Amino acid sequence: MPTELTIGGDKFEKLPLFRRGWPAKTQDFIDNVAKVEFNRWLDLMDDDIPQTIPLGGSQDHLADSFTVTKARGKGINIEGQWGSDKLYAWWHEAGTNPHFPPAEELEDWVTSKDFVDHFGNPITESSPDYIIRGMAFVIARSISIKGTEAGGEVQDWLDEHEGRMLDEIMQVLDRAFVKATLDTAFAAVVF
Repeated sequence: MPTELTIGGDKFEKLPLFRRGWPAKTQDFIDNVAKVEFNRWLDLMDDDIPQTIPLGGSQDHLADSFTVTKARGKGINIEGQWGSDKLYAWWHEAGTNPHFPPAEELEDWVTSKDFVDHFGNPITESSPDYIIRGMAFVIARSISIKGTEAGGEVQDWLDEHEGRMLDEIMQVLDRAFVKATLDTAFAAVVF
């Protein structure tokens, strides 16, 4: 995916539950707990973030383009992804420096917005080609001077939720660690 956010991996590699040589059954338990918790947050992102993207034109397609890849892997290699397959998703999120985009790429976008021509008529797919191409060129020219503003919806969501997300994942994994430790100790005593 051109634009994606990964949960897992390096933020959790220092946890003792991912570094010890646990019995396979115990490690599977810890891994499954981590996957369930990662998936809970990925689903929350998938529910929340697309609703914050302003609708209209290409953003309608962007909001519908996000997908979740459920957490998979073992130990510190457990990862899940959320993201979009749209090439412009990253540029929508981060904005761009001034550049001259191909005007042809903006033509569909122009017809999906509420632009009007110099006569005050709405520009639609049935408008003359020269009107659509002209408006696309004017927008491309503006981008070549100003760039584009950042949407920032994903970063805003992360700024608001990341601390809580990591705390809750750590709490769940700590409980799994305690349970795994007790189960391992109990199994050693019983046999």
